Amino acid sequence: MSVTPYKVNVPEDKIGRLKQKLAAAELPDELEDAGWDLGCPLADIKRLVRYWRDEFDWRQAEAELNQMPQFMTTVQIDGFDPIELHFVHAKSPVPNAVPLLFCHGWPGSFDEASKLLPLLMGGGDDKPAFDVVVPSLPNFGFSTGPKKLGFSLPQMAMVLNKLMVDVLGYQDATHFPELYEEDQATPRTQAELDGLKRTEWFKKEGKGYMMEHTTKPQTIGYSLRDSPVGLLAWVYEKLHDWSDNYPYTDYEVCKWVSIYWFSKAGPAATMRIYYEFMHDKNPMAATINSTYLKDIKIGSSQFPKDLAVLPPLWNRTLGDLVLNKVHPSGGHFAAFERPRELAGDLEEMFGRNGGAYGVVSGRDGYA
Repeated sequence: MSVTPYKVNVPEDKIGRLKQKLAAAELPDELEDAGWDLGCPLADIKRLVRYWRDEFDWRQAEAELNQMPQFMTTVQIDGFDPIELHFVHAKSPVPNAVPLLFCHGWPGSFDEASKLLPLLMGGGDDKPAFDVVVPSLPNFGFSTGPKKLGFSLPQMAMVLNKLMVDVLGYQDATHFPELYEEDQATPRTQAELDGLKRTEWFKKEGKGYMMEHTTKPQTIGYSLRDSPVGLLAWVYEKLHDWSDNYPYTDYEVCKWVSIYWFSKAGPAATMRIYYEFMHDKNPMAATINSTYLKDIKIGSSQFPKDLAVLPPLWNRTLGDLVLNKVHPSGGHFAAFERPRELAGDLEEMFGRNGGAYGVVSGRDGYA
């Protein structure tokens, strides 16, 4: 499979059309003293629209993205047309660096890992070094996606496995599946009670987007593809609600949303994986998620403003748990908010005294 270097370079006419749409935006009113209870405050959206239209420099954002070593390859799995897969491959100078696959979610992108790369590529002496692979998942960023139904999480995993094994030549893997099973009867700490409260908040107040994504993604997709303001509000709400008071600048927000706006498959395509997962008739994913993974080294880094913040003890039901860290601050976008903490957890897990040391044959991360 061929691999070609890639640079982000959005055509000027697309940037111009974005500015035109922002200039023509019509915003709704809002109720007095609504704050964030009903969604993004009008004052915030007005400010961000004005900044995105008049001040934000996409070419600066492109230059920053292009500092990462990006590539393009073509991957095909059975039953689907080839997918053009965009990815970052940040190789450490340490020859036997540990290969690490970073998978973003929605509404994230490959840029979430940008702060992690310099922290993980060094090492080799007192801590392990990593080769970090960060794909734009199919339908996200600068990757294309499938054109027919049936592409769910197992298919996503097949694409990424082909990238790591067939394209890049890495062999072994360890995996952290996000799954929590039955409780074990132990007294709850205050942090655990706070986590359960956060989880209950998400169930009651934060899952509206998910109902739309898992049932009628095409319907909301028209709005997000046609209206940059609609896309901005849809994503910005999550940056606010899913972070732990991270001080996003207007530039960071607009860069984040612009990656979605300029994505190859379009912002509507990114939501289809929710529908596919919820309607997947293949029992593979459910079977894996209900199985104790005794042969896979598992690590967990928990941050209090994530979405499902459940007692850390539950992680022991997953499989061979070798790292179970709880951090006092941070949210869903931990790699962006708390990169040093996350990098430290990876170094501990794969370090000489860690439970996953040497899990990749011939690649322990040390010089």
